[in-house]
Order: sequence, then C-alpha cells, then structure tokens
Amino acid sequence: MNLDDILLMSYVDGDALPQQCADIESAIDASPDVAQRVNALRAARLPYQAAFSRQDLAPVPDSLVRNVEALIRGAVHDAKPEIAHQPGRLTWVSQWLPGRSPKQASLGRRRFTLSWLGLAFVAGVLCCDVVVRFAPELLPLHRARPLPWIQAVAEYQDLYTRETLIDLQDNANQTANTVKQIRQDDALALNVPDLRAAGLDFKQLRRLRFRQRPLVQILYLAEHGGPVALCVITDSKPDQALQTQQVGEMKVVTWRHDRLSYALVSNDAEVNLVTLGQHIATHLTPTLFDGAGNPDALPAAPRNPPT
Repeated sequence: MNLDDILLMSYVDGDALPQQCADIESAIDASPDVAQRVNALRAARLPYQAAFSRQDLAPVPDSLVRNVEALIRGAVHDAKPEIAHQPGRLTWVSQWLPGRSPKQASLGRRRFTLSWLGLAFVAGVLCCDVVVRFAPELLPLHRARPLPWIQAVAEYQDLYTRETLIDLQDNANQTANTVKQIRQDDALALNVPDLRAAGLDFKQLRRLRFRQRPLVQILYLAEHGGPVALCVITDSKPDQALQTQQVGEMKVVTWRHDRLSYALVSNDAEVNLVTLGQHIATHLTPTLFDGAGNPDALPAAPRNPPT
C-alpha cells in the first residue's frame, strides 16, 4: 500500500475508507516513520475554516477561481500530465476558499500540492517587486541582524549630533580630489549625490575602511533636523533592492548595485529615507562630485523634498 501524504491526510481528517484506515493503523503500529508522519499531519491541522467564518469577506469572483485553476492545471501538467486532464481533480480550488463547508475545506487541504506553493511563491516575488518599484514607503521593516558593516556605520552615526556638523565648511576642491583618489586607489566608483532638493546640505566626506574594505561616509544636514549619512562600501554580492531596518536608534535603508553596497542612516524622523534612497538608487539626484577632479557647479538648488 502506497502511504503518500494525501492518503495519510485523508486518514487524519477522518475521510479515509474503513479498509484504508485499518491498513494505515497497521502501518502506524509497524513503522515509527509512518507514525511520525501522521503525528506531524495532526499537528498541522489548524482551524482555518473557523477563522475565515468569522471574517466579513467579499465573495471570491468566479473569474478568479477559473484563472487560478488554469494556472494550477498548467503547473500540474508539467509534473503529472495524466492529472491535468481530469477536471474533478482540480475542483479543490473553489472548495478550499472561504465560505465552503469543513468537509470541502478538508478535501482542498489534502489536494494542496507543491505546484500551488510554487505559484504562491512566484506571486509573492512579483508583488514584492511591484512594491519596491512603485511604493517603496510600504517596504516592511527588516528585523534580521544587520550586517557587521551596517551595524558599525549605524553606531558611528549615533555619535553625531546637529551641533557636530552645523559649523563645518567643506573645501570643495579638496573633496573633489578625495573622490578622485577613492575612485583611482580604492576602485570604488563613488559619486556624491546632491541632496539639496530634499532639503539636505552636503557637509563632509570621510574616507574610512571596514575590515580592509574601502568605506566612504558622506554626511548631510537638514536645515532643521539631525545628520544624515550615505555610506558606500565595495561589495561583490548580487544587486539587491531597497530594504529598511532599525539598528538601535537609527533607521537604515540599504541596497546593492554594481558591486557597491549603500546605506542611508539617520534618526531624524522628518527625513523620508526610503524615498530618498529610491531617488539615489535610480539616479534621480544630480551629482556634486563625480571623481573628475573638480567639483561640479554648485548653484542654489530648490528645496523641494522628493515625494
């Protein structure tokens, strides 16, 4: 007897035939592995139907059910072509949705296959990409332990106050030469963005290192508010879209592009770091210093924070 998970789940839900129940119980007595699988399926039983029954949910459109069934039929065809042409094997989609009976929900759970999980994963990836591109302010807060270099720059930034930077007067020619040296000696393709349109004045550039990797800290200050730092470090990992995280008192927005990692760091609640990071990452900000050896022209820029 082939004791696959669908049959065992049918037994756990009380829907198996009497002879099947007898065979499964004999297998449980004879095999610790089968007993463990049954216990795991029992532990996975959650009152989904009861939870949905308490919600005031709009009915699921029939067109959506048909579209999902068509997607699953295509996925199942790739794995088991003989199943794809049996419409009855796919009716679990509508049965599993809210508002169906517990018996139907149980049947749907038994037929919930890896093909459906794969489709759900793809849908999640697509939704995440849409958020990153068109609604970055909706990005969730990333709560994993920060990378060591991000932890270091956030703690360093925590030492700064408005008074630390307010009286700094940058030497434009010296900064331009420093950027040129960073690009030549450290092989770090640095551009210093002009953030005056966002209400942030450039104050200072610091050439640092973290565990033998070139690291640059670019400091800005708002007319009223705390310091903001854009930190850049060499990184050979693949590109990565914007993420947000909290490191101590600092909010941090990070991304990777073209062998560089970026981190915007500030504890100023008035600065929209996500929108600012999106503008920098997509090259929507002008450049103050590009490594050519001379500072770009620095005319007064309008102070219109990006939206």
